[in-house]
Amino acid sequence: MAISIYSILKLSCLLLIFFIFLAGIYEFVENNESNGCEMTYMFEKMQYIKQNMLPSARQKYPRYQLFAYGEGGQAEMFRDPSTPVQGVPVLFIPGNMGSYKQVRSLASVTYRMGHHRSLTTQFDFFSIDFNEEMYGFYGGNIRLQTEFLKDCILHVMSLYTNPRYKPSKVVLVGHSMGGLLARALFALTDIDKNLVNLIITQATPHQAPIFHTDYLPDLYDEINYYWKREKNDSLKHIVLVSVGGGDRDILVNYHLTRLDGLVHPYRAISVNTESVPRAWVSTDHLCAIWCRQIVLALSRALCDLTTHDSNSLDSQLSTIRNTFGFHLLNHTSHQRASDTPTKLKSPSDQFEYDVLDSDHLYLYQYTASMDKYFAFKVDKSRHSEMVIESNNRWKSWIFGCVQSRADDSCVRGNDITFLQRLSPTESPRVYLHIDIATLHQYTHIVIHVSATDNPVFLHARLFNLNSYTTVYHTPTPVDLIADFPRSLYHHVDAVINETEEKTNYHVLQLPTLHSVYQAYTAKVEITSCSSKKVLASFMRLSLPWAVGSDTFSVINPSAGGGSISLKLHVPYRERGGSPSLRSNSALLHLYLQPTCRYQVTVGIDFRKSLSQFARHYYALLPSFVIGSLFMVLCHQLFIVSQGKPCPDISTAQDAYGQPWKLALATSVIELLLSQEVISSKTVAAGLPLSDGAVLESRGLMFLGLHIILYTIALVVVRWYALLTRGMLTLLGTVMRYLFHRIFTHHTIPTIGSMVWWMLLTLGIYSSWNYCGSVGLLVTFILIVADIVASMVTFARDDRRHTMWYLQHTLLLLTLAMFILSLPEFITWIKNYRFIKTLDLDPSRYPSIVIATSLMLVRFSTDYENWYLSYANSFSPVVLAVAAILYGTVNIWRLTVLIPTVFVWVASVQSLGILLHRQKHSDTIYKQKSEDLISKNLARNHNSLSSGIKVD
Repeated sequence: MAISIYSILKLSCLLLIFFIFLAGIYEFVENNESNGCEMTYMFEKMQYIKQNMLPSARQKYPRYQLFAYGEGGQAEMFRDPSTPVQGVPVLFIPGNMGSYKQVRSLASVTYRMGHHRSLTTQFDFFSIDFNEEMYGFYGGNIRLQTEFLKDCILHVMSLYTNPRYKPSKVVLVGHSMGGLLARALFALTDIDKNLVNLIITQATPHQAPIFHTDYLPDLYDEINYYWKREKNDSLKHIVLVSVGGGDRDILVNYHLTRLDGLVHPYRAISVNTESVPRAWVSTDHLCAIWCRQIVLALSRALCDLTTHDSNSLDSQLSTIRNTFGFHLLNHTSHQRASDTPTKLKSPSDQFEYDVLDSDHLYLYQYTASMDKYFAFKVDKSRHSEMVIESNNRWKSWIFGCVQSRADDSCVRGNDITFLQRLSPTESPRVYLHIDIATLHQYTHIVIHVSATDNPVFLHARLFNLNSYTTVYHTPTPVDLIADFPRSLYHHVDAVINETEEKTNYHVLQLPTLHSVYQAYTAKVEITSCSSKKVLASFMRLSLPWAVGSDTFSVINPSAGGGSISLKLHVPYRERGGSPSLRSNSALLHLYLQPTCRYQVTVGIDFRKSLSQFARHYYALLPSFVIGSLFMVLCHQLFIVSQGKPCPDISTAQDAYGQPWKLALATSVIELLLSQEVISSKTVAAGLPLSDGAVLESRGLMFLGLHIILYTIALVVVRWYALLTRGMLTLLGTVMRYLFHRIFTHHTIPTIGSMVWWMLLTLGIYSSWNYCGSVGLLVTFILIVADIVASMVTFARDDRRHTMWYLQHTLLLLTLAMFILSLPEFITWIKNYRFIKTLDLDPSRYPSIVIATSLMLVRFSTDYENWYLSYANSFSPVVLAVAAILYGTVNIWRLTVLIPTVFVWVASVQSLGILLHRQKHSDTIYKQKSEDLISKNLARNHNSLSSGIKVD
């Protein structure tokens, strides 16, 4: 009874963990914020004009094409060869399974914006058709695609036959993996690098592939190594812009889109769409192409870079960088003003000048008939920050005083209006957050309010940051466990009971928000206001180690407040030095209305925590599923070696699949490998770095990760097995009924062997001549047929009947192998009319190995005793450890380990067959010898008896 209760509790815990993980997946996929993107529309008929490339290119790339995009009269320019092409060339590169038609949003908006601005130079958009190949998961075609990209650029440049309008550069725009191809162009081809000086990428995984399959990791290493090596040499003239999606992008996590370490920071712009001024929206993976707010920002930047004297963009590196930085990062409402000191109005002019004794200024519904200056005297011993907010967006209105009169009034000052930023509130407002330490040369901060009849809202405050900083240590998993069960129902803390009067800024420092699976919700509630009319305020969550990843949320008075999710889009990176406000802590900036008081609470968001875990760790699950299947196979072989019936997957998992038997062991080994002394020796011995070290370098590793993922994998395998077992049982029942009506019991094995040989031959032939995935699919059908034949033939023989449980495990491993090679399968199907055989096919040889090994394993199951199976049963344990240590991130290694299991089992079982035959031969020889001796003895005895009678 105790055992059954234990089993029930264990199964209940496994199911609970699994359903919690499913809840995280659901939260991650479905319960994201609503789509705030607006649609882009075309104003004239869209036309895609196919470009006639050179015959050599058409022959080399039969499945790829180049198109020009046009609307209305612009399209006719591309159709008529006699019409000169004279715009700025922009080449769009679609992403994984992307269409060349996706160029239309950016092309149409930019084209229309150029006409609206009456630009003398327009844009010519071209787009590549990669036959919608799945090159985000299969990297076998990336080199060929990169070569085609090079030929497309050369073809586009050849279209500009008029020397007067011939451009010197091409702008590259890449979506998803198209952005990687844009960078691969320089690493993998010999193209003239001066042909490109601007690359715009949208939702491109620059740092690493989403799944480390087949050739992708090596390609990424080669491309990224080249860019790191050449970033200050041959690539120093290129500005790279990377726009990543937010929570809604469930394919590419934002931290993968960043350019950290790949490009010099001055020439790199990495931004989250939630941070883009005038957008502040999260985009999904496809929405990044057509989201109107983002498309407008990119179009404005491109149009701002056009020049009047040529059809090329401004080639000045600083201009390109500042222009895109202005539209994507630091929109000031106006372009940056000159750094030349500005002479303020002289005393003879009509104006008012106030040198404020207070640290605070508040104007509401203010109008003035003459200009007025408000001067704040900066005392660096008392002041460290200044925050200013206003609804008027003057071009020049804030100055740092560099020359003062005796009465402290300012004569000359530097215009620092460029420090202002757009506010995400609905009403048009700007705000400035000034670090006084960076303005050390100024004695005063002067605010100029122009004469106006429009009501002005303005508040400004000088303050010491330490007085308006609250440090809140978010509860960690250890804290929650220590506080259990109270943590289940009490998980909201009042961090700020009430802000002080006249406070327009407060910051919440979060020094323990360092893990990507942590998620909290900060709520800001308005407790009281001294005025009836209250404007909206906002919050900004910033990560000092990831510029451009800020998220915003509005505090709406009509709703009584607002909330924001506190979580990391970019894993924590130590920036060096002691943890401080501006170095190693996430910061929640609260920009408040000085006439109100606010309460701030922070609570654990369990659903978002599950979503964060699923977002960052779901791709690591396959190695743990394979490791669990290896452990099941290990126990099954061990039981069979003892001459007992083979257990099913659930029984084997209960006996040999506990987390502490594998996950705990791998966690300890991973901890040892992380030590510098051991890791250096393993690398010197030729072993690669463990995948745990890779996760650690990305800020994603934590203690207990292996145990959590392996526990989830146990339930996945169990459901996986139950589903396939039910289907096999149903199929076996149907086939038993049909076969016994059509064939006799003795003919079924013969038919099964015939089908087996036919499918085996077909599988190997398909793998070699078509695609390894096709061979794996045939092999899968082969195993299903063999299992069904076992069910039909050996229904009454207990031991022979249970052998299909072992085949069931091999079936699941074969199915897993097919799933891992699915991108090659899809690529082969899409390109079958162009190529019959997939040339770069990483699954070809593994599929042949598996098919051949299965033949030997099947023959060995015909014997009552499996020799050497006891030793054989422990080999999958070693491979299970290897799968978790080295296949968690680098999934391609699983496609090596799975065939290795088949080879090992087949090799040992083949040796067992030979030993069985040798023993059988020895037994027969011994028996014959004994029979011969017995006959000789009997003959001698008979002869002796006959001799006595004769005498």
